[in-house]
Amino acid sequence: PGGLAPNRAAMEWAGLPFLFLSMFLSYVWEEIGWRGFALPRLQQRYSALVASLIMGALAFLWHLPLTFNRDLPAALPTTPAGLLIDLVFAIAITVWYTWLYNNSGGSLWPASIFHAALNTSAGVTMAVAGAEGFTAQYVPATLIYTALAILITLAYGPATLTRRVRAESAPSRAA
Repeated sequence: PGGLAPNRAAMEWAGLPFLFLSMFLSYVWEEIGWRGFALPRLQQRYSALVASLIMGALAFLWHLPLTFNRDLPAALPTTPAGLLIDLVFAIAITVWYTWLYNNSGGSLWPASIFHAALNTSAGVTMAVAGAEGFTAQYVPATLIYTALAILITLAYGPATLTRRVRAESAPSRAA
């Protein structure tokens, strides 16, 4: 009957804010644990870079069951090379999270928003390019995130990943 046919693409894009919100509400809990609890304690003992390396390795292990779940459309190859790429990605992104957390004075908001945006973009990539497209972009994306994590470390310094100097009272170790 009368009326215009619905624009399917417009309806899907209209759902993007809801996808982001659901990602935010789902992953804010990880940020409370990773950045709100673990990171401050690790940074009392280690430099921000070393804390990021430790947390990146732990995040890799935390997400490993997803990698081995072959029912997920974006499951990466479980070859040694695929696992190495996943580990490098986890560490690089964790440097970003630490940088965001430390440069916001310990606020969880920037890291939580970044986490939700990262997962929303993965969902959009899968919707637009399919699982094969997602997998194909994963290596180049990992290289970009890693290069930027290196630049963050060089620009802000491995001790705190900020322009601020760590307080004298807190024990620190150089990266």
